Amino acid sequence: MALVHKSGILSNIYFRFTKFEEIGDQTNGWVSLFDRIVILSSGSVTMSVDGTDTNYVAPEVLRFKANTSYILTSTSENTSIMNVYGIRNGTNAEDIIDPSTTQEEIDQLILDYPFSNRPLDPPPNPE
Repeated sequence: MALVHKSGILSNIYFRFTKFEEIGDQTNGWVSLFDRIVILSSGSVTMSVDGTDTNYVAPEVLRFKANTSYILTSTSENTSIMNVYGIRNGTNAEDIIDPSTTQEEIDQLILDYPFSNRPLDPPPNPE
């Protein structure tokens, strides 16, 4: 498996580029509390969601629903995706962070923030 990741921040928008170098390269399962998009810019993937597989060929915009786990598997070499989402500092849609937040503060939010890309976990209890 040969995944290459590069990420960055512009104001309060987080983006992470991932390159799948080989056929069969796979992301870990991920869950987000908010809807998000992934841009498939080259190659092709199979997206597995709740036991259902769907095939996509670039260029394509993949939409991921909140609280849903998904796995992407490359079906061609040199496949590239871009994960894009707003960074929040709370559990509400209006909690988009202030654009003046420093890079150090943003880096810490990404590490601590429960809504960023994260391995499969059960969704939090809404109580």
